[in-house]
Amino acid sequence: MSELLSAIARCPLRNAIAVGNAEWLSLIHSRELKIAANERRKYFRKAMHFALYFGGFSHTGSTPEMMGAGRAAFLACSYDVVTDWRGFDRHYLEIFERQLKQCATQDLENMALELYGKDKMNIFTHDGLERGSIAFRFVTEMMGVRGKIEDTGLDIDETGRILQIVDDVLDYEEDIEAGETNCLATPGRQDHLGALISTDIQTHFLPQTPLTVVIEIARIKAQKMLP
Repeated sequence: MSELLSAIARCPLRNAIAVGNAEWLSLIHSRELKIAANERRKYFRKAMHFALYFGGFSHTGSTPEMMGAGRAAFLACSYDVVTDWRGFDRHYLEIFERQLKQCATQDLENMALELYGKDKMNIFTHDGLERGSIAFRFVTEMMGVRGKIEDTGLDIDETGRILQIVDDVLDYEEDIEAGETNCLATPGRQDHLGALISTDIQTHFLPQTPLTVVIEIARIKAQKMLP
């Protein structure tokens, strides 16, 4: 936790822009998502965490890129509400579609709805890691940094899959309890843990950001999860 707080404090302005935009959008849309009193803390905390991690995809920390990280963080938070918390209820899908029209381009809207459709039918490839590839494309395109990231030599789809492993490792116990998709609950568990442990994707992002700190936390946990 101390390393994460230090990473946040290292670049306070860029983090504040991303988090502030994510929290503002989350507040504006909380009523239509019917966020209950006992859900508010988790809801706003989720938006904050997404904003901090997505902000790590930016090398410049420019205001437009960090504002984009905040928008993507809100939409990612809303997506989790609509799918995990509201059980793919059609009413909330319509709300999410309106949010996409307000915050994203048509191409990004199509991408998000493709993710939703595959999620609902549970037809993701690569033991569910395709989720990460689609999500990483969505976030980096919303931030306007996808081309810059590809210029560093990173494969967008493979990086997205690795980041999904990070998420699955950190959320493993919670996902298993909730019966949600997690690559570590598949026969490929050992391969996925090994891929995370051996990856060097963090070297392609700015060091000592919340993103790189979380990748390292997940890597340490992955090592402990190996037999």
